[in-house]
Amino acid sequence: MCGTCVQSHAVALKAAGCTLSSSEVNSFCQGDSLCEPATVQRLRHNYAAKIERVDAFLGAYVAGIDARGELNNTVICLASDHGDMLGDRATTAKSKPWAAAAMVPLVCAGPGIAQGATLPWPGTTMDLAATFLELAGATRPKGM
Repeated sequence: MCGTCVQSHAVALKAAGCTLSSSEVNSFCQGDSLCEPATVQRLRHNYAAKIERVDAFLGAYVAGIDARGELNNTVICLASDHGDMLGDRATTAKSKPWAAAAMVPLVCAGPGIAQGATLPWPGTTMDLAATFLELAGATRPKGM
């Protein structure tokens, strides 16, 4: 990972109230570092702090949509591009073939989406554009 990416990641961690140093972030970003239990605990604490920050921003976003009276006319989806090992199998990072790195959250809510529904099969973000067009009542372009 380039130094600029590591620094950007470290700034995001600091903003979320995390305690990992830039050198620790860099070693995690390189992957395959064997983790001591205390390090794994700090890594997971920092990850949880980032999730709490996303949750707070999402709550503010939903409140803003609701204040404009558009919540019943809005579909909101939250997704990620990858998971993270977070010390599972004594490794970190995302480029592993195991569920912790491969599985990503994909949560959607709004009109036309069944509340509380889960799907038993793997999903992908590749289909989101076509899904959004369908929910909007628009026609998908050929080849999509």
